[in-house]
Amino acid sequence: MPAPSTSPAQGGGRPKAAPPPPPPAEPAAEDEGERPSLVWLFVALGVVFVLAAALVVFFALKK
Repeated sequence: MPAPSTSPAQGGGRPKAAPPPPPPAEPAAEDEGERPSLVWLFVALGVVFVLAAALVVFFALKK
């Protein structure tokens, strides 16, 4: 007499749900208001450098 086979349909159990995703490490909305990003820092430094170079060229050509 063959042994009864157990198929998944015969009480194999419910498949488990996937675990919830982990919470984000750093919330982006809170950090933006606290300090300016490095991009804005370099943009401001570039603008200051261009204005300084323009003043140097202007006074050099004025002589």
